[in-house]
Amino acid sequence: MVDIHLFVITVSKFSRLLNEYNDIAGYVVQSAAIEEVYNSVLVGKVPAMWIEKSYPSLKPLASYVIDLIARIDFFNVCHTF
Repeated sequence: MVDIHLFVITVSKFSRLLNEYNDIAGYVVQSAAIEEVYNSVLVGKVPAMWIEKSYPSLKPLASYVIDLIARIDFFNVCHTF
């Protein structure tokens, strides 16, 4: 039973990865939102879609991701106490 569950998870992840590859490679038409995220990441900016749901930040993408990981780690440490 566990093997079947792992297989389903693996197939699901592979399917999502393949869909993202097809979007980026241009085999599938991208939505405007995906196009905006792709263009922002390409130039190192935090996508507007992410900023709408995230904390305020003026940092470039790389620094933003490092800070986001640090914040998540902080909350995980606080949560364990």
